[in-house]
Amino acid sequence: MAEVERFDAFISYAHIDAPWVSKLADNLHRLGLDVWLDQWEMVAGHQVATRLQDGLTKAGAVVAVVSRSWVESGWCGEEFAAAVTAAVEHGKPLIPVVVGEVELPPFIASRFYVDFRHAASPAQYESLVRQLAQAVRGQPSARRP
Repeated sequence: MAEVERFDAFISYAHIDAPWVSKLADNLHRLGLDVWLDQWEMVAGHQVATRLQDGLTKAGAVVAVVSRSWVESGWCGEEFAAAVTAAVEHGKPLIPVVVGEVELPPFIASRFYVDFRHAASPAQYESLVRQLAQAVRGQPSARRP
């Protein structure tokens, strides 16, 4: 029997944000996470909805890159709905990552999220990527003294 492929995280994002998300996914990969990113997993001819659902199912956590375009996207809304169901039914972490100028919808604002909107330096960006990687692993961002 073939082994089922698993991923640490599935990234949901609006395609207009692809360059930023690709860099984020690459940085998470460098930190040892196996990331499901449509650019890396899908090829021409795949059924989009089927492949997205497969990726969501195989991922241990869902990272939703929340931008203005993501909030307005129908596809991202569908991915988010599936992720919320997985979070409720299976305890799968749903981790919002906020980028750009966006008013947070209540269903995002009520969750603890990683906020990249004010990362003004490479060091701040790297610190947030590490915080996100820890969240995907289910680890808090700081240790007790």
